[in-house]
Amino acid sequence: MSNKKDVTAVVTKAGTNAGARVETTALDRRVLEAADDILDTSLQSLGQRDALGPVETIHHVRVGMKQLRAFLRLARPALADEHYVELNGLCRQLAADLSGQRDADVALETLKSLAPDEKALINRLENLLHCSAATSVSQPPDWQQIETRLLALKQQVHADLRPGMQCRTLEKTVSRSFRQSIQMWKQAQNDGSEEVLHEWRKLVKRAYYQSLLLCSDKKVKRLRRLKQLSDYLGDLHDLDMLAQRLESERRYFWLDELVRVCKRIDTERANLHRKSVQEGKALFRGKSGKTLAKRLVRKSSWC
Repeated sequence: MSNKKDVTAVVTKAGTNAGARVETTALDRRVLEAADDILDTSLQSLGQRDALGPVETIHHVRVGMKQLRAFLRLARPALADEHYVELNGLCRQLAADLSGQRDADVALETLKSLAPDEKALINRLENLLHCSAATSVSQPPDWQQIETRLLALKQQVHADLRPGMQCRTLEKTVSRSFRQSIQMWKQAQNDGSEEVLHEWRKLVKRAYYQSLLLCSDKKVKRLRRLKQLSDYLGDLHDLDMLAQRLESERRYFWLDELVRVCKRIDTERANLHRKSVQEGKALFRGKSGKTLAKRLVRKSSWC
């Protein structure tokens, strides 16, 4: 794809010393601004933690790390391989360090939403989580350390991103994200296993976050549908995490309680699986990753 904003190499000479440099373009600046926006939003959430509360603050930071990892995939052509691996690992580690608390919070909220009438079971699970100091309410993380790590990430992104990215390369990267999402949608139609839906969820999240970065109109139908699909798959994941937690703590619950709640989990899971496949059909049927990527990138404010 030819684009006037694509990077061109510029060779400059000073005196007798010849040196080559790559000119920074509007696309390069937009890439860096996108990374700054993600990290600044996470830092702002930390600054608002008294108003947000620990549960929501952790959620915002973890979402920021998912968005940054999707961004790194998008900007991978502008990163040396070792820099991409290191930055991706730092994002994944920060999110993982908060995942135990976040997973406990989500399990409790999912149970309350799914079976509000199971008061005894809810209270027992809540007591178990608080006694084990697993929730962010009972044991908030070290906020100062998180802020330090986010600031270090921002500095490293600035240092590692190199100019020279081209719109045609960007299009290939987005195409891959959509192609993988379409492939998993086809598999998920006949396979509602936890493994398949979890993998599909990750791919859809990546495609959604990349589309969110690139899309100049945040209200376009495709973006809203991607968000809806991501939400369905996220709710499915929360149900699976709740089922795993109840199983691991089953000695603390009555059998009839578990049977009732697990039936509700199965029913809601089947409903969400059906909705996810239908939403995927509206998004992906008859389309290729290349077509979706080309339309998104060419209409974006980046290129």
